[in-house]
Amino acid sequence: MTNSSTSDSALGVAMLRRPRRLLGNMVLAWVRPMLRADVRPLPSLLEAGFFAKLDGGDDEELRSRLEAVFTSLGADGGAEVTGLHRVRARLEQITYKYGLLGNSWPHAAGGLAFRIASRLAAGRGITFDILVLRSGEAIAPHAHEGTVSGMLVVEGEVGFRTYDVTGASGEDALLKPGLAGKYGPGGLSTSSTAYHNLHWIHGFAPVNYIFRFTVTNLGEARAESAARSAARHYCVPGEVLPGGFVRGRWSTEREAKATPFPLAGLAIIDSAA
Repeated sequence: MTNSSTSDSALGVAMLRRPRRLLGNMVLAWVRPMLRADVRPLPSLLEAGFFAKLDGGDDEELRSRLEAVFTSLGADGGAEVTGLHRVRARLEQITYKYGLLGNSWPHAAGGLAFRIASRLAAGRGITFDILVLRSGEAIAPHAHEGTVSGMLVVEGEVGFRTYDVTGASGEDALLKPGLAGKYGPGGLSTSSTAYHNLHWIHGFAPVNYIFRFTVTNLGEARAESAARSAARHYCVPGEVLPGGFVRGRWSTEREAKATPFPLAGLAIIDSAA
């Protein structure tokens, strides 16, 4: 294919996407007031995500809102709004995550406006999903930029290690420890650019289900496709430094995934207490 043909093809795709995007924006403008009026937790959380992403809302306010919603849901509420009993058989066949959008939601999560909005949100870097971790599986230590995320343990026992990245120089990072514990159902972890923005997750139970909400590319510094591919910056925590800080080292994805999750020093958190 010639360069001219390639350019023409790319232009054609862009022209087809533009009307679809405009229509999506019109539908979104129609459903967002309905999200604000819905008293259920997830529609209002999704609207808060739209406000932070599209209207310039504060990401730390979104993280605080997310933490409050996940705390109020707890494990039982998380199982209800995700329809865990209904999708359990499907989750048993999944190796990492199950996306929640559109008609995959149960009625308990939200009505028609919420289902429509969640499908539109997915194309704008705002997603809900269920993470599936089996015993010994981990999500390698990594940091995010311009991202707010929250994870709620719905079933199982999950290890969370989180850190604030307080400084970086070359391959080194200075990390302030946050969470370090085993969390049962109802346990949660939230992060933003300024709060626990490096996290490391490990599954302890035979199967662990984690309900996750994520808003990426806040500030829209990149195109959405480019933001997804650059979402993670892998960093391996290492030695403890004076003052309780930890030395981190920026690494490749392969190296981070090969690093064992540290089991020593984990607190046992009774999330149902």
